[in-house]
Amino acid sequence: MNNLRGLFLVICGLNMLLPAGCSDPETIITDSTTTFEFNVAVQNSGISKDLRDIFFTDTKNGWAVGDSGTILHTGDGGANWSPQNSGALAMLHGIYFIDAGTGWVVGNAGTILHTTDSGNTWEDQSHGGIALADVAFVNSLQGWAVGNSGTILHTSDGGTNWAPQNSNTSVTLYGLSFPNQSNGWAVGHLGTILRTNDGGQMWIPHRDESGLPLLDVAFVNTSSGWSAGVGGTVLHTNDSGVIWVEQDSRCDKVLHGIAFWDNQTGLAVGDSGTVQTTLDGGNNWSTVSSGVTGTLRKVAFGDADNMWIAGDGGVILKVTKVEVKN
Repeated sequence: MNNLRGLFLVICGLNMLLPAGCSDPETIITDSTTTFEFNVAVQNSGISKDLRDIFFTDTKNGWAVGDSGTILHTGDGGANWSPQNSGALAMLHGIYFIDAGTGWVVGNAGTILHTTDSGNTWEDQSHGGIALADVAFVNSLQGWAVGNSGTILHTSDGGTNWAPQNSNTSVTLYGLSFPNQSNGWAVGHLGTILRTNDGGQMWIPHRDESGLPLLDVAFVNTSSGWSAGVGGTVLHTNDSGVIWVEQDSRCDKVLHGIAFWDNQTGLAVGDSGTVQTTLDGGNNWSTVSSGVTGTLRKVAFGDADNMWIAGDGGVILKVTKVEVKN
C-alpha cells in the first residue's frame, strides 16, 4: 500500500475527511457477509498538463488526452505512461477506441486524429474549425463527434469524411454515447439531451427541467443510461431516454464525467477531487476519498473492478474495487 494516496473502506462507522459538498461515505453491502473497499492509487503520468479524457480497452491498454495536443499511452495498466506524438497543438477533449489498435481523438479547432497502430502514429482527419468535445464509434467505420454550436458530425468511412447532422439545437454539446449503430444520445448546455434511433438522421430534443449543463452521458445498452453535470446532477433513464429521473448523487460539486460498466457499477467524477460510486445502478451513491483536490475530468473502466480517472495537472488515478468478507 506504499503507493496508495487514498483508501475508502465501506464499513459502518468509519469517519474520513471528505471533499466539501459531498456526503459522508455509506456502507455498500451486497449480502450479509460482503462489503467492498475502493483502493485509489495515484499513477505517474509524467506530465503536469491538464488531462481531459481517458479510455481503456482492457485492464492493460489505455490512453489519456489533454492540453497542447497531449496523448499518453499505457500498456501495463498505468504503471508506466508514455507520451505519443499527436502532431497537434490544440486542446484535446475526447477519445474513443474500438480495440487496442484503432481509435480517434477530438479537440479544439475541429481537431480529429485517427490511429490504427495503438497511437504509434496519428492521422489528421480534422474537420472545420468548430471545437469538438466528445467522440464515439461503434465499429471501424461508423462514428460521431459533438461540440460547439450544436455540432454533430458523422462518418461512415472511419473518419476519412465527416458530414454534419441536424441536431436541432445551437447549444454546446459536451457528451456522447452510442451503444450501437442506430441508438445514440448527446448532452450539453442548458440541460439539453438529444436522442436518435436512426444513426443520427433525426435527433429528438429533450431538456432536463433544471436547465443545468450536462457534461457527460453513458449508456450500457439501448435502454439504460446516465448523465451527469453541474450541481452534482445525475440523471438516469431505463426507457431509452424518453424519461429521465434525477438520482441523489449525495454531492453538489460539478460532475464532469460519468461511466458505467454495467447496469449496476458506475463512477462519477468532478471538481475538488470528487469521486462518487454506485453498485446498485445509482439508487445509492457513496463518496470515495481520492486523495487529490484538483478537478477530475473523466473516468474509464478496464473491467468491472478496475477504473482510471484523468484530471487537471496530469493527474491519473487507478481505482480498484476489492471484495471484503466480514
